[in-house]
Amino acid sequence: MELQKIKIAVLSFLLGIAAVLPAFSYSIAKKDMTPNMLLMVMDEELGKSAFFDDDGDLIIESGGIFFLIQVDNERAFIKFSSQWRAQDGISEAQAYKIVNDWNSDTVFATAFLWKERFRLEYFVSFEGGLSAENFNDTLHWLFSVASAFDEHLRSEGVI
Repeated sequence: MELQKIKIAVLSFLLGIAAVLPAFSYSIAKKDMTPNMLLMVMDEELGKSAFFDDDGDLIIESGGIFFLIQVDNERAFIKFSSQWRAQDGISEAQAYKIVNDWNSDTVFATAFLWKERFRLEYFVSFEGGLSAENFNDTLHWLFSVASAFDEHLRSEGVI
């Protein structure tokens, strides 16, 4: 009976911690939003492959896919973009059909053709701040979408 009470106490303690943990999730205020702050709250796994370009923007690589992350403080949004170079000889009509088909079936991240490159872009507002959890969830989701887009482009034989 004593062991049962200990188990219940431990379970209650763990459930109490689980309920409080989201309150300790770090959030970046709008006024503090910078690429450096994003790197500070990034998952350790993704942070290992993150670096800054010459413009001070953040670049993250995962599974051979790169995302450029740009902070626009004036409009309070973060732009995520990735790109793939189209093979030579791909017609614009074929490329536009591929991105239009992708966009008609996939919501949120937008694909388009720009200067002979397939691009995938997504925007997140941080007007009210941005939690570390939301930022990291967005990154993981975007890498899964970008991986699917990469597979789609490869299956079409255009990269």
